Amino acid sequence: MKKICIVTDNTCNLKDEELKRLEVRDVSLYVVRNDKYEKAKELNLEKFYEFIKTTPYIPQTSQPSVNDFEVVYREVLENYDEIISIHISEKLSGTCNSARLAATIVDPEKIHVVDTKLTSMGLGFMIRDLKDMINKGETDSKVLIDYSYSYYNKVNVFMTVGNLNYLHKGGRIGKAQAFMGGLLKVKPILYLKEGEIGPEKKVRGAQKLISELADVSLNYNGDLSHLAILHTGNFEIANEVVKEFENRGIDKSLIEIDYMDAVIGTHLGPDSVGVILRYN
Repeated sequence: MKKICIVTDNTCNLKDEELKRLEVRDVSLYVVRNDKYEKAKELNLEKFYEFIKTTPYIPQTSQPSVNDFEVVYREVLENYDEIISIHISEKLSGTCNSARLAATIVDPEKIHVVDTKLTSMGLGFMIRDLKDMINKGETDSKVLIDYSYSYYNKVNVFMTVGNLNYLHKGGRIGKAQAFMGGLLKVKPILYLKEGEIGPEKKVRGAQKLISELADVSLNYNGDLSHLAILHTGNFEIANEVVKEFENRGIDKSLIEIDYMDAVIGTHLGPDSVGVILRYN
């Protein structure tokens, strides 16, 4: 039977223990501080988010190198027949480009690189569901690849940020540029749609912000199967969002709450919260 391995990147927000259990390999992006490149997956997130709250500059991020992918691909193909390499949206990172170049060098017939148009736990949910298909016996790589390309249609991603300057200066603000300026007393709700960040609405007041974030997140026809609430070090805001979803009748056992991956968190900045939902 054909053996297929999933390769991803650290923005999927899944911990090393889970990736190891799922037999999924990942390649790390980098955070750049004082000209020093650090693998994002190796950072202590509690300490890192304390750092970005107090540092006078905004750290940069960088995609993995072609060689980073080459090393992983060669190792994987020693034990697997094919690789499906699924990554952060191309509109947010050059990671897919590095992966494609490496695939061309290693074995373009056996390595399939997919721009998922997702990141964070949207990508994490996709990994879990793909592995479930493989574990149940799906070995047709075309079926798995087609599923990977369309998966973003099942996922809603919304976020609110403490300061839009982080997205602006990092070059990831996308269509949310429309919200720049005039936000001293107003907080933005942003979405990730087809791989790009855009503006959903402006909200006045912290409590209304949380209520509106739940409103837009749950405005979808379908059965909710996965829900993650991620934060950049502000537990108070994240817990308030969790309570709001519980008050809307969402079973607490369905809700995951965790730190946001360092790369995505760097671009969103302090006091940011993301809500990622997967619908059937």
